Amino acid sequence: NSGDDVVIKDGGGTIVLSASYGSDGGDNQSVGCSPDYTGSFVKHSTIGTNPVDFSPGRLNADNSSLPVELLHFTAKPNNQIAILTWATASEENNAYFNIQRSLDGKNFETIGNVEGNGTIYDVQEYVFIDESPVSGLNYYRLHQVDFDGQFENHKIVSVMMNGNDKVNNVQVYPNPTHGELNIVLPIIGENEIQILDLTGKVIRSLNTSGEGMITLDISDLANGQYIIKIRNAQVISTALFVKTK
Repeated sequence: NSGDDVVIKDGGGTIVLSASYGSDGGDNQSVGCSPDYTGSFVKHSTIGTNPVDFSPGRLNADNSSLPVELLHFTAKPNNQIAILTWATASEENNAYFNIQRSLDGKNFETIGNVEGNGTIYDVQEYVFIDESPVSGLNYYRLHQVDFDGQFENHKIVSVMMNGNDKVNNVQVYPNPTHGELNIVLPIIGENEIQILDLTGKVIRSLNTSGEGMITLDISDLANGQYIIKIRNAQVISTALFVKTK
């Protein structure tokens, strides 16, 4: 734009730093201090030292922007599945993420992928479910790939999976579903059924007795991915389903 004044104040209202952002906005550039953090504000394209903070993202050593600015990447256990979540602050030419897993933190294999959002400068959130983690420590890494085939490996996270529980997968259909969800129970008898969101929060809970299959009305659930968890005296069973319009 044509210009703004950017002001930072402390808790008492005293100005501790200010900068006038002028015609640089018309050049689609941000400004940074040169020398870093101590000098005057200049267009980021004129700064020779690297890395240099700028919006969106950060400069590489070759003076090009990183394709993806990652905000966070976490992995959490949920019964016998691992739930991976991450978010980006900005993306440039991002084709997709390969989700990679390792047992030693060094040798990784791709276990799935999630489509990227091309070029976008808004926060984007992602989820991936590893339905078959190994018992013990699992390492995960994001392998981000551009449309031109260039790639970047992001941070490594780990999660400990407990393999002591006997777990079966439960059958659910239709999947995705927009109204009713049929659940084929692992055993006929007393079953506790829970619907959880991807953070592990219980959305709905009920108990059954003697049925082999039940039908749930989930039309009131928000669109998204959910986990069905069934617990009885013999097994713990889980399944992932998608609620759509």
